[in-house]
Amino acid sequence: MNLNLFQELKEDKSDGYLTVDDQRPEEKERNGKDGEFKFPRRGKKKDKKDKTKKSEEKKEDKENPQVEAMEEEVPDEASRGTTKRARTANEASDEENNCKEELLKELAAQKELIRQLFEATKTREAQYEVRLVKNDEEIDQQRAEIAELKKEILEMKDVMVKSQKQVVDRLVVLMEARS
Repeated sequence: MNLNLFQELKEDKSDGYLTVDDQRPEEKERNGKDGEFKFPRRGKKKDKKDKTKKSEEKKEDKENPQVEAMEEEVPDEASRGTTKRARTANEASDEENNCKEELLKELAAQKELIRQLFEATKTREAQYEVRLVKNDEEIDQQRAEIAELKKEILEMKDVMVKSQKQVVDRLVVLMEARS
């Protein structure tokens, strides 16, 4: 055999089909299934399909104003993997948005109510503070009046004690005079 012919056969481009022997060792490890036959990937056809799908999606996106800018992964038709496509708004998200808006409105109303209650408690607290100050002033005034009354009572007591002593002294003098 001629070695050059054998080398020429290896260098020839294949028709796209790989045999188990032709696979690289890394691919064997990655695949994990050495003995299974795999169909070759058809990159060119898939690329053409992807390009046409992307152009169709872009046309749909332009026509549909509710398309979001984000992308989502969607399983392809053959269920082999996922492809990225523009996410379109659906009715469920509209309902969720409506529910969120309603909840936000209710939350805003509750916040306003809480703010009003807080203001009302502030004014009531200020009123109670004024009442407490007035009550403290009244208590101080009443204590001063009580102190004055105590002084007057003590003075009256002293006067009564003096007058009693005078009465007792007169009685003693009268009793001595009679005796």
